Amino acid sequence: MTKTALVSFPRCGRHVMHSLLSAAYGVPPGHMDRANPEAHTRDLVVSHDVNPSLEGDDRKCIVMIRGPLECLHSYMVLMHPNELTFEKFKWALFCNDGPRNQCGWVNHWKQFVQHHVLTPDSRYANERFILPYQRLINDPRGSMQEVTKFLGGQPNLDRAMGVKVQKQARSLELWNMPGLVDSVFAAVEPEVAALLERGLL
Repeated sequence: MTKTALVSFPRCGRHVMHSLLSAAYGVPPGHMDRANPEAHTRDLVVSHDVNPSLEGDDRKCIVMIRGPLECLHSYMVLMHPNELTFEKFKWALFCNDGPRNQCGWVNHWKQFVQHHVLTPDSRYANERFILPYQRLINDPRGSMQEVTKFLGGQPNLDRAMGVKVQKQARSLELWNMPGLVDSVFAAVEPEVAALLERGLL
């Protein structure tokens, strides 16, 4: 396969796509971050970053995106499975002055979408294919046909389809936080509108 970067916001299907590509192309299953000094030795690397200094590396990029509420809630449930209170979730979403990788997730999602998804192709440093989470989960084979056409090489789609693709159940807990849901939608309205217009949500 050509050198590839899986560029994703957390909880947007990167692990599933990595497993599918590993099976299709026979590349090692272990993840290596694009920022790792040894990344140039690997055909497939991963990144959650908005860091233009990592780009322009001649890798084809699979950019993975998901709607903000579900991926942010999924991430918080993963990181804090037994302590996800309304107050903690609100702090993690909106506080931008706390520890890195623990809060400010609404701004991070906005920055990720603005840079990796909404930047015009002519200004994005790498050739990219944008893959919505729902498309991958609802149609793994069709998604892989598109992805492997973009990447080229000699993929084995039948082998890739042996990878289990599991849809996450929607948590009712999130929808019992109406004030928070409204606040998130208000904060990301321009980005969500742009994604909807492009058929990416």
